[in-house]
Amino acid sequence: MAFDLGLENKVVVITGGATGIGFPTGLEFARQGAHVAICGRSEAKLAKAREAFAAEGFELFTEALDVCDAEKLYAFGDHVIEKFGRLDVWMNNAGIAITKPLLEFTEEEWNRVLDLNLNAVFHGSPSESIHAFIISLSDRVPSDPPTTSTTGSSALKP
Repeated sequence: MAFDLGLENKVVVITGGATGIGFPTGLEFARQGAHVAICGRSEAKLAKAREAFAAEGFELFTEALDVCDAEKLYAFGDHVIEKFGRLDVWMNNAGIAITKPLLEFTEEEWNRVLDLNLNAVFHGSPSESIHAFIISLSDRVPSDPPTTSTTGSSALKP
């Protein structure tokens, strides 16, 4: 029996959700009744993810973008809200690991790691969500996943 995450009819975004940890996580969220939206850089990988979700009877909302582009990331949040009417959970999953000694990194590689693993997470983490998550953790009994604010011109813009 699967652990019930309380995601029935919740709208969940997973950055980098077409591959790696994000893909099976999104599929499990869909199995638990969530409406799942993912983004990633590769349209081909997003198409494969849509096919896999459809094979299990689930719809998957996707958008090709680089999460390091803050404006495109904010727009993706807006597109999810336009499609589903709200956004309940945002999972910053996109990331990169360069597996070589730090002193062998080029400046371009170093900047890519920082942009993807730090800056993109910052842009994908509206303060309201962080606050809601911290409250849930401190309560030890979260009743609902954190929600993002839909005020202002973009759902995610800080």
